[in-house]
Amino acid sequence: MLACTKVQLTPSPFSYREMACPPRRMCCYPSSSPLRSKSMRKRFVTFVLGSALLGFVLLPPPAFSQENNQEATKRKATAKVPPKYPALARQLKLSGKVRVEVTVSPDGHVKGTRIVGGNPILAEAALDAIRMWRYEVGTKETTEVVEIDFRDPNQ
Repeated sequence: MLACTKVQLTPSPFSYREMACPPRRMCCYPSSSPLRSKSMRKRFVTFVLGSALLGFVLLPPPAFSQENNQEATKRKATAKVPPKYPALARQLKLSGKVRVEVTVSPDGHVKGTRIVGGNPILAEAALDAIRMWRYEVGTKETTEVVEIDFRDPNQ
C-alpha cells in the first residue's frame, strides 16, 4: 500500500508542506506527489513568465504626438480688428472677458471659431471681430485660444 500524504500550499508559491493523511481516509495524493507538484509548479511558472513576456512583446507601442513642442506652433496675429462694444451690453453696463478657440488656416485666415467661455451678449461681438483677424503664414492649420477683454468705453 502506498503511503498517503497531502500537499498543503503555503502563502509562498514556491514552497509547500507535506502532511500525513488521517487514518482510514481515502486520499488521492500518493507519496510521489511532491515530485509531481514540483514539475507542475515549474511548468506553471514557465507558462506564466512566458505569457507575460509574450504580452509585453505583443503590446502596441505607445502613441506619441507628432508635435514635440506645441508652443512652437503658436502663430501671432498680424492684423487685429478691435471688437465693437454691443449696445445691449452698454445699456446693461456689462464688462468681462470672452474666450474663443480660433482655427487658423495655413495662409493665415481664420477658418473657424468656437466660444470657449464668457458672456453670450459679448461673445457675438468677439466672434465678428476675430473672424476678420489675420495671422502669420504657417505650414499647417493651427488652433489658438484668444481672450478678448470687454470694458465699457464710457467708464
